[in-house]
Amino acid sequence: MKPYATCSKRNLDFGLCLWNIRASMKHAVLFALLIFVCASAFGGSGACTEVGLSDLIDALGGEDAYFSLPTLNVVDVAKGKGDKCNIAVEPDDLQYPVMKGTDKQGRKFIVYRWKELNSSKIYAEAFLQRDTNSVECWDVCTTGNTGLFKGYDKNKFDVDAFARFVKKRPVVNRKTGVEGVLDDRQIKYGDVVYFSDLIKTLGEEVYKKIPVLDLGNRALGYSNFLSPNDLKYSVMRGIDAWGRKFIALKWKNMDTSAIAVEVIFERYDSPNSVLVTNCPINSGLFVGIGHGNFAYDNLRMLKHFLRGEEVINDINTKGMLVPNTLFPPDL
Repeated sequence: MKPYATCSKRNLDFGLCLWNIRASMKHAVLFALLIFVCASAFGGSGACTEVGLSDLIDALGGEDAYFSLPTLNVVDVAKGKGDKCNIAVEPDDLQYPVMKGTDKQGRKFIVYRWKELNSSKIYAEAFLQRDTNSVECWDVCTTGNTGLFKGYDKNKFDVDAFARFVKKRPVVNRKTGVEGVLDDRQIKYGDVVYFSDLIKTLGEEVYKKIPVLDLGNRALGYSNFLSPNDLKYSVMRGIDAWGRKFIALKWKNMDTSAIAVEVIFERYDSPNSVLVTNCPINSGLFVGIGHGNFAYDNLRMLKHFLRGEEVINDINTKGMLVPNTLFPPDL
């Protein structure tokens, strides 16, 4: 086969020689483009050389270690992609140091808590699958630029360093110099929640600004009599006829689009009274397991819920506050 470009002594036509060179370059470019398209179409995740699930499983110690990780049930663990991937959960959302899960888009993630050794600050950080088709293309998602494994060439990271990290050994981000260690506390969420815990979660100043709902001489029971029309705002507070404090929430079921009211209130008129919830036919977002008790885990979910974020409970009910009436304008 003759080459496309033949500039020899026998080829004295300079124009023909130049045309042959251009033809050769053109075919080379087309060939390279063809290779790229084929690699993109058929190579899939093989073209990605960043963080991958297989890397993380190896660092954790194998598939058994990965599948034994406890599951974090959240709608979103992070927002964005690539260098703009920011964590959407907080350290206290993680009951265990390292957890796994799947977000609402079907993307797998591994999330963990770490402590910065210089400041003792606690952060949450996650490895998030870039999309459902990219098994070996994962992003490192952090709070801004505070990541322990973020900042390398794109989102690559030192697998050996992560393996040491999950074994509770200190590691250093070689690019940023940040030094951290796994925050290995297991946060023990109790089953008993008091109204003071609820106020602490909201913040006392925020709680005071929540508008008051006057129930008159009516008392809260286990069958919710409040309708969405009874609430001018999506979050209201008050005291019922038996002197029990409560917070009423107007929320939307994201699967059915139904609007409902859920009330979190004291079971008894006592400083040591536990919180319970009531809602139509136990279909609430925060109703706990067993007699409607408000579980301590729900305080963490409530914090995200009150920010207007979509949340999901243990039975996969997804909901959020009714839009545009999140709080009164002055809050």
